[in-house]
Order: sequence, then C-alpha cells, then structure tokens
Amino acid sequence: MTRRTIPADPFTIHVPDHEIADLKHRLEQTRFPNEPEGNDQWSYGTNLSYMERLIAYWRDDFDWRKQEARLNAFPQYKVTLTDENDQDHEIHFLYEKGSGDNAIPLIMTHGWPSTFREFLDVVDQLAHPETYGKQGPAFDVIVPSLIGYGFSSKPRIPVGPAIIADLWHELMTHVLGYDTYVAQAGDWGSFVTSRLALQHADAVSAIHLTMLPLRPHLKHESQPPVTEAEAKWIAEMRAWWAQEEGYRSIQSTKPMASRSHLWIVRQAWQGGLQINITASVTRIKHIHGKAWIPASPWIHCSRNYQSTGSPAPSTPPTRFTRRARRKGPPSSSRVKE
Repeated sequence: MTRRTIPADPFTIHVPDHEIADLKHRLEQTRFPNEPEGNDQWSYGTNLSYMERLIAYWRDDFDWRKQEARLNAFPQYKVTLTDENDQDHEIHFLYEKGSGDNAIPLIMTHGWPSTFREFLDVVDQLAHPETYGKQGPAFDVIVPSLIGYGFSSKPRIPVGPAIIADLWHELMTHVLGYDTYVAQAGDWGSFVTSRLALQHADAVSAIHLTMLPLRPHLKHESQPPVTEAEAKWIAEMRAWWAQEEGYRSIQSTKPMASRSHLWIVRQAWQGGLQINITASVTRIKHIHGKAWIPASPWIHCSRNYQSTGSPAPSTPPTRFTRRARRKGPPSSSRVKE
C-alpha cells in the first residue's frame, strides 16, 4: 500500500556557481606535501603522484554540472524526521516508483565515505526491469542519504545505526506508507540495515548485504567454538586492522580531532583535501557536492563515534554477497574514470 501523495518536499540538486568557482580557485592554490621514498605502493599512505593527478583532473576536467544533471535523473525529496532523542533530521532521499501495481518497496543504504550516487547505475534496472529485457520483480526504489552525508542535514550530536534504522523505518512506513519492505546495503549501510532488520522484523521481509558487520571475537553463548580456519581468519583480520585502522580509531574516539585537523589543512594548503583523498576520482567527483559544498567533514569523522554493540541474529531472511577485496593502491587508469 502506497500513498498517492508523498508527504515530503521535492528536491533538486543545484550548487551555486560561486561555490564551484571557489572550489576551483582553492584547487589551483593546492600546496602538496613532501613524500618519503618508497611510497609507490602507498606504504605510508596516499601516493603523491596519484594525488597530483587526482587534483589536476578535479580542477581541469571534472564537469560538475554534467554530474549534477545525472544526480537529478530520478525524483528526490526531503523530509524532517525526529529521533528518540528529540533531534530533528532533514532526510534527503531518492524515490523511483517501480513498474506495475505490485512493485516491492526496497530501501538501499550507502556506505562511508560515499553518497546515494552508489546506486544510480541500478535504480532504473530495479524499478523497470522490463526495459532491460528482464522479467520481474520490479521495485519501488528508495535511496536515502545517511545523516550528515550528501544532502541530508548534519546532526547536533553523533547518531548511530540503531537511531538511523528507526528513522529509515519511519520513512518507509509513516512517510511513504508501506506496511512491509525489503532492504539492501553494503559497507557502513550494512550496520544500519542489520539494525533495521533486528528492530523492525515485523516490517522488514528480507535484507541483502554486501558486507557482514561481524564481530567474531564477541561470541554468543549459543555459538560453537571457532574452527581452526576461522581462528586463522580472525587473527589475520586483527593484524590487518592493526595496520590499517588508524583513521577509525580517531573517528571512533575523538572525531573533533579529525575535523579540526582537516579544517587546518584546508586553511593552510588552500586545497580541497578535507575529503577522503585516498578514494578514487570516481567516488570523489560524486561526493564533492557535499564533502566540499558546503564543507561538512564532521559527520564523516564521527560515523563510528556512537557504538551500538553487536546485534543479535535478525528474524528476516538475510542474503550476503561475497565480493573480492581489491588489494594494493589504485591503478593510474582509475584517475580518469
């Protein structure tokens, strides 16, 4: 069951010309840091030559208006929802109605550091499979921007997956009028979607995840002992995180430290380095609308701050898709994707 009129305000993305001009000016004034020898494989972090190519592409070749038009290809809305702490959040979301009368409502949640742009390539295929030579089912596709991301508002205090899950449920039921729905997510969105299934199992028919938010060292009493292979994997993952999770440790404990550092870097270098500079240009060029215009690094730095514990098994059927992890630094060919 879907309401005929959506009780939310239509929204179109449009960044003022002066903000784009200001960004280009800052990119032109970028001062690059020095780099120690032996960083070709990103051993010490971002490779300088890659960063230089990235900034050059962003400054000289990237067409924001072209990407803006693409981002506006599907209907978008904004609605204000209130969480359990009486904090209001302006939620931006894409909403494409599926073909026919029996479309399945599907809410898709992006990860970090990213935006609803993650799903643009599949929205039409999910909503209108017949136009691609596919036989149903069709989906009503809803893609919200996480709080503090994209064109959703920034919170006054950090919010975690449990609170966001409740807001997503309110969006799907009270705003859009669905009684039941399914959900899909990857990366940080998987935490939100897992909580969504846990907290609203009566409404969530099924979930599909491309990343499992597991904490294998937190064992439930009902679980059998880990196998030798599982213990080996846990040890390998702990070693990997010990080497790679520096950013998460700061974000999970002192998010304002990251925010202040990024602000100082922006002021000192006069460059747009407050975004995630290790991401590919493809991702950067599509998050640049809100990672820079206007600058909002606070929520990106505080996404891990509010811990919600390890969720119990969810009732709705769950599908997990395993994908290969890309190892090593990004290839140079990805700079101009």
